[in-house]
Amino acid sequence: KIIGMSVEIDFELSRSRITAVCEAIKNGKFGDNGCVVCTISKAQGDITYSTPHSLCLWLFGYALSETALIFTATDFIFFASAKKIGLFEEVKEGCAINCHFLQREKSNNSAGIASALDIIGNSSSSKKIGFLSIKKHNENGAFIGSLFSALDEKFERTDANGLVSDFLAVKDNVEMENMKSASALSSIYFNKDFKNSLKKFAAESERVSHELYGDTLESKIAQGKRAKEKKLSADEVETCFVPIIQSGSHFSLKPSANNTDENLSFRVVMGTLGCRYKSYCSDVGRTFFFNPSKDEEENFKFQLEVVKHLFKELKPGAKLCDVYNSVVAFVEENRFDLKDNLPNNFGFLSGINFRDSNYSIKANNEKVVREDMVFIIIVGFTNIDGDHGTYGLQHIDTVRVCKEGEGDDNTSVEVLTKDCKSAWEFCSFKIEKEEEEVNEEELQRTLEEGGFAKRDRHAAESFRRKEADRREHQRMLVLEAQKALEDSLDTIEDDDENNEEKQIRLFKNERSFIQKMGKVVKKLHVVVHMDKYAVILPIFGMAVPFHVSVIKNASVSDEDSGYSTLRVNFNTPGITAIQSKAGENVRTFLRSVNIRSKGKRSLSNALDLIKQVQAKHKDFMKEMKTREAIVEQAPLRLNDNSKNSLKLRNLFIRPSVGRTRKNETGLLEAHKNGIRYKKSGVEVDILYSNIRHAFFQPADKEVIILLHFHLKNPILIGKKLQKDIMFYSEVGEVQTDLNQARHHRTEREEYEAEMREKKLRKHKKELFKAFFKGMEKLSKNQIEFEVPSYKLGFLGVPTRQTIRIRPTRSCLVCLTDIPPFVLTIADIERVHFERTGFKTRNFDMVCIFKDYTKKVQTINQIPIANLEAIKSWLDDRNIIFSEGDIGVNWDKTMKKIAKHRVEFVREGGWESIIPSEHTIEEEIGEEAEDEEDEEDPEVTFSDYGSEDYSSDEYAEDDISEEEEEEE
Repeated sequence: KIIGMSVEIDFELSRSRITAVCEAIKNGKFGDNGCVVCTISKAQGDITYSTPHSLCLWLFGYALSETALIFTATDFIFFASAKKIGLFEEVKEGCAINCHFLQREKSNNSAGIASALDIIGNSSSSKKIGFLSIKKHNENGAFIGSLFSALDEKFERTDANGLVSDFLAVKDNVEMENMKSASALSSIYFNKDFKNSLKKFAAESERVSHELYGDTLESKIAQGKRAKEKKLSADEVETCFVPIIQSGSHFSLKPSANNTDENLSFRVVMGTLGCRYKSYCSDVGRTFFFNPSKDEEENFKFQLEVVKHLFKELKPGAKLCDVYNSVVAFVEENRFDLKDNLPNNFGFLSGINFRDSNYSIKANNEKVVREDMVFIIIVGFTNIDGDHGTYGLQHIDTVRVCKEGEGDDNTSVEVLTKDCKSAWEFCSFKIEKEEEEVNEEELQRTLEEGGFAKRDRHAAESFRRKEADRREHQRMLVLEAQKALEDSLDTIEDDDENNEEKQIRLFKNERSFIQKMGKVVKKLHVVVHMDKYAVILPIFGMAVPFHVSVIKNASVSDEDSGYSTLRVNFNTPGITAIQSKAGENVRTFLRSVNIRSKGKRSLSNALDLIKQVQAKHKDFMKEMKTREAIVEQAPLRLNDNSKNSLKLRNLFIRPSVGRTRKNETGLLEAHKNGIRYKKSGVEVDILYSNIRHAFFQPADKEVIILLHFHLKNPILIGKKLQKDIMFYSEVGEVQTDLNQARHHRTEREEYEAEMREKKLRKHKKELFKAFFKGMEKLSKNQIEFEVPSYKLGFLGVPTRQTIRIRPTRSCLVCLTDIPPFVLTIADIERVHFERTGFKTRNFDMVCIFKDYTKKVQTINQIPIANLEAIKSWLDDRNIIFSEGDIGVNWDKTMKKIAKHRVEFVREGGWESIIPSEHTIEEEIGEEAEDEEDEEDPEVTFSDYGSEDYSSDEYAEDDISEEEEEEE
């Protein structure tokens, strides 16, 4: 056995099965066809179920795309790429059939096709060739199209799908073991995951949609955890389809039924679940009743009698139409009222292909049942009018046909999903609901008061208990935080004592200034020094240099007298916060300088130069800030063998790199200590050690599927520092072509388009999941991916537009927004909710960081319905929260706290500004006895929450015309 392309190739088994196909052609089991051709084009590779796929999987365990398999009575032709030939060429060693391997070229395959025609002509005199085709998807491509054209010139093409279906209908021992394993998995997932969770949802009256429930079950099956209980390989487990959940008043017995977005109705629930193991399918389904009526019980038990009758009729030698008609006759004889509620078939043959329509159990199918066939039996009734409304019944099992008397209950049927019980006691549940007894007097009193009393006391008591526990937990968190603040008093020093004012020196001394700027000093002109970022102004006969950072703005104005005035305004208190240190004399600041001249052109040139040097200094400071923020990364250590490295192709990157061409994608590779993205000659490297948060967001509710990395230190992409980098792929229609939108598609085309998109989403999800799982292993669990929760998401406005914010295990994120929003919970000290009054529809959420120098993060306009859920989520993560009706001036408050940390802690910390819930409760009922002491109030931190912006320290004073003239 060889491991190749993620499949295990059993060459001995492949040789025997190739020989079996050729022997069948020789013995006439494929009719007059002297040759059988099986092809799968690249466009057909993503299809799950078809006859060509079934034959390829049966032969090699892998669906070979862009490959032609040609069988004759004496020869087997394998027409494929050089890579596939290298993997499968070993099959010809010891094979009883002549095996020919022809290499497919990228451009011209005329030589290979000619060789194939010669081999077919020499081994068969028949002019008929049986083709295996996929009727719904006939995109053959250049290679297969040219092969078909050449064959059509010499031979007559016939449809061999039905003949191959007959050939594969009977299962051998290896196949039967896989079918039994798949059936065992379906049973255990149905019992432990579907049934148990359904009972839990019903007991707690939890609101779950059919679609969400089905997707959850599908993800559990895809993980393959239950396979270990059966000692099976988890890598070989997958779903046949998304588990189908139906309730309410609309029921369908079709295998193609879809889940709706409506919530579960806990009256009658139909569930269907199917697992694949090593590509072999199974299915099981039952109907569950909650607080059932008598007629529902009677109909359910009669359904079991119909199933037993079908098992008696399904035996070797019986025609499928006879089986169907016998069941219909049994229903007519015993319950004629249910005859019209029967489906038009009672199941179908199954195997690698989930549903073989050639062997459906229906009225007009003359196919004969044979031993070791495996059927999926579907018995049920739809649209039954009951005491509680319309409902349906279904019973689905995977069964094997054996010799008469060797099956269950001396029949010819062995139920492979027998572990999933079908008795009434297994499928019916009694849910007790606690209700209050209300007599007529109490009812009349509640009506007069304007409403009914709450009946669900259990839910109300549970809510009060949870609320009390949350308050107690918050109280403990507040006490711990306050104690930690008090313990840190010894290490906290005010910023005034530590921070030294930065001084800018343009020249070393006056002598140096005169030496370098001697001519300017003598002429007393307005001069701009670009290299020093200085403006030299003549003041009282002296040339005085000013750094451009102290200049606020400048302007030139004309006077009636013919003079022009250059006015230069400086940054002074009231515009930017420049204050004297304690103990120093009060500083005198120069606010503006006016320079008059008859030469307007010279002043205008000086103004232009001042603006240029300001822009140049701004760019210089931005560049310096960028350089300071850049942390040098270690080099990326590439994999030794790039062919076996983890790769994701056709990915977009955000922010974009290189030249942004439409629909141009790149390649993402995972290496030893990081990942690399390559596109148009540009490479972006991200080290595992620099990733703080990694997110995977599937395309369940979006049109893109993505991997997002929030970095510890930003990296330079282009000319900008980036801390959030996203790699994504489109799985839906992001933009609509209006010209194509005018074309009205039929329902069939719409359905096929939806199915293609659904398969694409599933395929992309598996690729992305395999990639990030491999990344976690390569990083030695240094990074761990988080998945945002759509269910717990809420709307909010953190910047300018409304977005859906989703919680993860450690963050609040919105990854599809531009720019992305990522808020790390570990950086937050506490959260304050504003505008949470009784009649408000929305509230604001203010996140205060542990670093008081950082600006608070405010999320505005959150619907009030999400308040309790957000509180519970924060409490689970040990985050203190508080709430209030009035907003707080956070900019002013945070500046004061950062500047006077000691005073802030001594006055009670945050409890003096935004008291938490338990602090408010303690203050209720206390008497204010010291009101008279408020004659000479002191400004404390509790005063910072006011919306008064008229403080002299922050207000800009107006200057009268007289003051301007004096200056």
